Amino acid sequence: MFQTLEHVLPSNRKAVDEYLFHPSFWRIELLLRSTRSVNSKILSDVELLKMTESYQMYEEERLDANLNDVAYELDTTATVSLITGAGRIERYVFPLIYLLLRRHLQVMRLACKHVLDTEEFVTLNESLVSILLAVDQRIESLEAVFKQTHLDVQARLGNFAFGIFQLSYGDIKRIPADNSYATWTNPEGESSSTLVELQDDAKIIATGIPQDIVKYGIQDGYSVTNYYEFDEPTPDASREFSQIEGTWSGYYQREFGGSLASCILRVSIRLASQPKIIGKGEDFAGAFEFVGLAQAYQTYLGFTFIVEDEEEGTTRTCTGRLDRASNTITAQWKTSGKSGSQDELGEPFILQRTPSNLLRYKYTPQQYAEDPVRSRWAFACSAALHQAQAALWSRRFFEERFRERKRYVELTTRDLIVQMGLTPQVPLTQVERGELEYLRQELDPSEARFYQALSDFEIQKLPWHPTWGCDGCGRQITKSRILCIQCMSDDLSDNVDLCMSCIDKTPSKRGFTHDASHPIVKVEQTLHDYHIVKVVEAARATFERTKTVFATLESAGVSKRNTDESSASSRPQCIYCEKDIHLPCWVCVVCTTGTFICPECDSKRVFGRNASNGHLHTHALVCIRDTILPVAEISHNEQYLALERRLDTLEQKFSEEFAALEARENERFTALEAQVDARLDGLESRIEARLQGLEAVLKQIAAQTAALPAVYGQVVREYVK
Repeated sequence: MFQTLEHVLPSNRKAVDEYLFHPSFWRIELLLRSTRSVNSKILSDVELLKMTESYQMYEEERLDANLNDVAYELDTTATVSLITGAGRIERYVFPLIYLLLRRHLQVMRLACKHVLDTEEFVTLNESLVSILLAVDQRIESLEAVFKQTHLDVQARLGNFAFGIFQLSYGDIKRIPADNSYATWTNPEGESSSTLVELQDDAKIIATGIPQDIVKYGIQDGYSVTNYYEFDEPTPDASREFSQIEGTWSGYYQREFGGSLASCILRVSIRLASQPKIIGKGEDFAGAFEFVGLAQAYQTYLGFTFIVEDEEEGTTRTCTGRLDRASNTITAQWKTSGKSGSQDELGEPFILQRTPSNLLRYKYTPQQYAEDPVRSRWAFACSAALHQAQAALWSRRFFEERFRERKRYVELTTRDLIVQMGLTPQVPLTQVERGELEYLRQELDPSEARFYQALSDFEIQKLPWHPTWGCDGCGRQITKSRILCIQCMSDDLSDNVDLCMSCIDKTPSKRGFTHDASHPIVKVEQTLHDYHIVKVVEAARATFERTKTVFATLESAGVSKRNTDESSASSRPQCIYCEKDIHLPCWVCVVCTTGTFICPECDSKRVFGRNASNGHLHTHALVCIRDTILPVAEISHNEQYLALERRLDTLEQKFSEEFAALEARENERFTALEAQVDARLDGLESRIEARLQGLEAVLKQIAAQTAALPAVYGQVVREYVK
């Protein structure tokens, strides 16, 4: 199961992680670890082995048939007794758990290819809990019996049924350090990792598994409602009721996320049988169906319909009236909560025949009052252009729809993260909140509901860390989880957890006093008890080894600008940008070769498999801040030397930064000087050309004057006198 986990679709990962992290799994591990193996001499008896195998096959077939009858769903301990039949639970607990986990593994493999309902794995956990409750009841009955003759019930349970209940008695708790799941090996000598070694493809993993084994069905599709089926009038409908049939749309306000949101509501009404009406409606938050009654009056048609919300436990009643003269509906919602709560009346709203996808171009009452002709003409032109672009599949039209979808999903996802108390949070600004409100009022309800579903899907795909909250801000940790491997209990059951927003905080919780200098590990996915021992040990080893490497580099004076190329090339490089690594940095604890990531590439969340060493973004990373090793006692000389090395490193880094800054400024001044010289040269050439042209004109005038007859000269002289 834990090896199949890496192939599970991101949309199912949260549900599968919660399933595997459920207390029932470490309870099962206690049963396995508590049970002693059979004496090897017994296994040498061939006849006894044949009888055992025959009995095992018979019991397994019987239990499997009984489980099929209840669809592998054990809701109570009574159902467990019904499946096992007469006999004590210790006889059937392991075969029953094996058959259940085998079916659950098939469901997990389906989750590698198909989207499953979030409640699917909750039901699977309930079946395991029912078995463990039967085990607890058996332990309680044995305790009552043993206390009559023995004072030490724990020791007596160790000699009962190969000690299967010994570790499950008394004050039990989760101890990840003692978890034995990862130590299992195949009796034939093969490691458990070979079981799915050749099944790297999710389609191969899910091949041959029937889809009807899941209780809530496959959730790959998205339900779309046809709102045009009610456009055709009902045959034989009376004239006084037929006017209400069809699709209506308009703006209204509804509660969403603890506040009021303005959006478009679309309602389609059909006359079932006078005066009964049926219909469907939708806004950006969801779709609904309803049944109601209509009543005809002389000037208007009144109606009322009810919408039941099973998830919220509320009932919404819509009461409205159709004005026959203006052909508009004025309606109002009334929300009735659970028993004891007061009814809430919503603001009245107006529905018209205007298609919901064209409401964005509709004129306001103020615009219509100022200039009715211009308002109608502008609406007609914009609506016709919208429909023409949609019919012709205009590229500009689809680019605009794509931009709206991308922006809506981005803003809604960020808003949902804040509403749900997840991390890291980037709250919407006032401008962005206004933009989201504008999109909800502009988008067609079908489009907005689809975009809202995409946003919910983005939340569902987030890497969740079940049961852990940030010790810095108290919010639920998603995406990256930071573990302090120094502020950690010996049994690995508790430690200081931080989100990426609180990575520099120093909380004091549950007896731990965290400090910024402590070694920390970042994981992108849920760290199960199956992996935690290996990850923590590898992180500590990587932390010490990497600090030693950087300490050696500092003492040797190695830097990127060293004149010795062989020495300069020995400094580690980032696997993404291939720049030299300087502290602080991140180091992978999974990859066997040194895999370094600079803070810039880590903050950009550069994901994907690195071609050089196969590094994945799901690998755990340890942070290296400095070269000081966390030892118990450090002499003053060692502290002085370490401080001197840090000062040398800082000085060297400043020198490199100043040199780079000086080089950039020199380049800018050189470019500016070249630009000024070019402009001066151009100005000089233009002035010279103009002077040459003026000189030529003067020469031409002098030549023409010299060619005039002498009589004109005499006339001029006389005129001057």
